[in-house]
Amino acid sequence: LCKCGATSAAKIKALVARIHELEEELEAGRAAAQQLRRDKVNLTIVLEQEQEAMFHNFTRQINQLNAEKRTLEERIKQLVSEKNEAQPLAGDPVLSHDIAAGMEVRKLREEWQDQNKVIEFLRQTISKQQQHLDEVEAKYQLELLGLREKFEEASEASRQARDAIQAALDQSVKSWRTYFVEEYAREKKAAEAMTELIRRLEKPNHMAPSSGAAAEPASNNAHSVTSDGGFDTDEESVDEFVAHSANEISVGFGSLYLYPKTDDSTQQSVPMDSEQSFFAAFSPTDSPEVSGTE
Repeated sequence: LCKCGATSAAKIKALVARIHELEEELEAGRAAAQQLRRDKVNLTIVLEQEQEAMFHNFTRQINQLNAEKRTLEERIKQLVSEKNEAQPLAGDPVLSHDIAAGMEVRKLREEWQDQNKVIEFLRQTISKQQQHLDEVEAKYQLELLGLREKFEEASEASRQARDAIQAALDQSVKSWRTYFVEEYAREKKAAEAMTELIRRLEKPNHMAPSSGAAAEPASNNAHSVTSDGGFDTDEESVDEFVAHSANEISVGFGSLYLYPKTDDSTQQSVPMDSEQSFFAAFSPTDSPEVSGTE
């Protein structure tokens, strides 16, 4: 019984330690999730600020380029109008002016195309920044999902460990209750047998005859135990009842005071002091079998 109790206590301690470990892992997961959320918020704020600043910068540059584009368009229209109005003659300086104006228009068109390329590049940069922000958001969502799954697994493991501890405690209580009920029944049976023995030994007809009195027939003083545990006063002496009751009393009280423990192999009485007899009466081998996860 002591071994069973020690084993159950050791298993319960191990389960409690496991629960503490799971709770620590759970707290670590919660802290990591909170830190991840804070990092996500901070990163989102930084990205939004950078995106907003870049957007304002790009918008300003685009507006500036559009203004320059409109200026170039007006300049081109003006040069074309001047060219159409002029009627140059061969060798006239106006012709040279128109040629120079045409070259300037071509140059302005090239600059305008370059400005369009810059605008397109800025738009692509904004698109890439937005794509990067979406990728970061998706990454943090996956990490949060993983932490949530770990949290659920730790919660389930903690619940199972608590259920196992409760089942072990219930089984242990049940085993101890069964053992003490059986022990009480044995003690009660032994006490009743001892009471009956003392009552019958104290009867007057069990007293030794006086020296002056005549000896009575053996059949009048003889007593024996019947099959139902009673006395048959017409056969043998009361010593047979004492010998018959010795086993029940010895089993019930664990050979504490009346009878020493018997060696089953030799049927000889083994000398034992009161302390050895006491612990022998409560040996763990007498306890019921305990099985399960306790």
